[in-house]
Amino acid sequence: MKFEELNLENDILKALGQQNFSQPTQVQEKVIPHLLENKDIIVQAETGSGKTGAFVFPILQKLVNLKDAALFIDKVSAPLFIIITPTRELAAQIDKYFVDFGTDLGIKSAIIVGGENYQPQLDQLQKGVHVLTATPGRLKDLQQKRIINFNNCRGTVLDEADRLIDMGFKEDIYYLVRKMPRERQLMMFSATSGLDLSKMAYQMKATPVEVNLSNDEILSKNVTHTLAHVGDGEKIPLLVGLFKEQEDGHCLVFCNTKSETSIVAKWLQNLGFKALAISGDLPQNKRTSVLKDFREKNINILVCTDVAARGLDIKGVNLVINYDLPQDPASYVHRIGRTGRAGQKGKAISFCGHNDCEFLEPIEQYIDQKLSLENLTEDHFSVDVGVRPKMETTKNVTNKRQPRQKASDNNRNRPKQIKKVPKNKKRPEKKVIAKTERVHKEKIKNFKKSNTEATSTQKAIINCIKDFPFTNTSLLEAKIVEKGKRTLFGLGPRKSKYEVFVKTNFVGLANEFLYEFFQNSPFELNFKINEQKEKLIIDLNGPDEEVLLNNDAEALDGIEYLVRKYIHNLTPIPKNFKVIVNCGDFQNTKESKLKLMADKLVKLALKKSDSVITAPLPPSDRFIIHQYLDTNNQVKTSSLGDGFYKKVKISLK
Repeated sequence: MKFEELNLENDILKALGQQNFSQPTQVQEKVIPHLLENKDIIVQAETGSGKTGAFVFPILQKLVNLKDAALFIDKVSAPLFIIITPTRELAAQIDKYFVDFGTDLGIKSAIIVGGENYQPQLDQLQKGVHVLTATPGRLKDLQQKRIINFNNCRGTVLDEADRLIDMGFKEDIYYLVRKMPRERQLMMFSATSGLDLSKMAYQMKATPVEVNLSNDEILSKNVTHTLAHVGDGEKIPLLVGLFKEQEDGHCLVFCNTKSETSIVAKWLQNLGFKALAISGDLPQNKRTSVLKDFREKNINILVCTDVAARGLDIKGVNLVINYDLPQDPASYVHRIGRTGRAGQKGKAISFCGHNDCEFLEPIEQYIDQKLSLENLTEDHFSVDVGVRPKMETTKNVTNKRQPRQKASDNNRNRPKQIKKVPKNKKRPEKKVIAKTERVHKEKIKNFKKSNTEATSTQKAIINCIKDFPFTNTSLLEAKIVEKGKRTLFGLGPRKSKYEVFVKTNFVGLANEFLYEFFQNSPFELNFKINEQKEKLIIDLNGPDEEVLLNNDAEALDGIEYLVRKYIHNLTPIPKNFKVIVNCGDFQNTKESKLKLMADKLVKLALKKSDSVITAPLPPSDRFIIHQYLDTNNQVKTSSLGDGFYKKVKISLK
């Protein structure tokens, strides 16, 4: 397929041609038609598949077709499209797309990221922009200061959405998207799957199309990845030996800590290699300079933390070294995904020392394969590597205690006035209101209400039903806040002012929400609601029960959260009130989830003919798994590790 077949405008096709883009990637072929139809979307595709172009090109076309785009750009600091990314490097990379493809089209873009001076970014905004690429923290900061507003936002992109969640930006994302117009288009892109993305989309009032191009292949077929078992002091000798073999290589070296990146880079520099380090501690202008040097091949070795593992598209990287095995298995996929991009071949080698062993098995479980071993000989290790450099430290200036601020001349010698209380008279007791009580009262004030004038309660409710997210008038209640006078000489009907609000009818509200939810979702399920003391129990059944039980039944937790949130936004609910969603014969309890996880791991162990290990668990959770699998004739269990949290090993008998 060619770009001409995707119904892109001639101006866009011309811009693509100037940048030597003639054929769309698979993800661009699948995604661009949906985005041109203004559909919300969740896209999962492997690293290096062309996800950035998949949303940049449709946005460019929307802006070209927007006849009044020039009018919008006059409205300072009100961008039409907003792209939110987890890192500054990725933001710069995305903005470069808009500069390269959009400048000749008259499209203006800007970057707003943390760690840099405010003023240059504000100067860009003052000129007006069509597209704004930003990191969440700085974007939220400027929005709260009313420097940026989202009134004209037509669409927002969450790039590397799973990484945004992992980095703790989930609440910031909710805040930012809810400040945007409700009819805006939501586009979420990720390299790994996660039910969290679907839950986020529904909570942000989106109904996304899901495009999954990863299937079970989470690793690029263009990358050959192997494992090298090394001793405690053999990592640098092996690293140096590999670089001597590939003098023309363009290599990324990943370490787990910022301090280790500095030491490894310095060590390589001392041995004559063109190497630099990059980590989150490096100032942004320095990070930009280092990445530029690496892209332009002024240096051929970049030593980095995971800050460079996500989203960055650096052409020509032919070797990735995991100097330390990543502690998060998903990071392994993203690290080695920096090579073998755009159809090129790449190689990745992971060093496994004594301290890395505990991370190896989770990685192999995550990618569902054993890593092939490097056949190492003494010739692979360099003998003369010198002395390990000392970590550079900056001398901290001793923080002297600041002198207390002097009182003004008027108050310096003024004696403290003490109010005397007669002996026989007690001081009046202050009424102390607990913080939780104050918060609760404030929340009650914010519940959905509506006001109207009517001659009866029923007419008041009918007048206000349009202000509530349902059409069932039986869920509303009205009270008179101000009585009116009768008409027709005091004999006619009285027109009073009413306040209309939601009844405390949890079953009715849950029924309204679930009916609407399943009407607009792909699930074929029926539901039944039963209310008990401080509990709302929802039983789901139907053809799609199994779908909800995948991923350790996380979908049920999501539905529980949405139902409770829906009710809580409309009417007060008790603090200990629970919503429990069961599915078929599955009771959504902690014990049931642990058993479900255990069954899944047993199947994995049988499939691999090898043992599997859980994440660290508290004693109560381990007891349930041990007890549950004790009667299983195919496997046996044991606990690994020390301390309160231990792992459970499931082995074949």
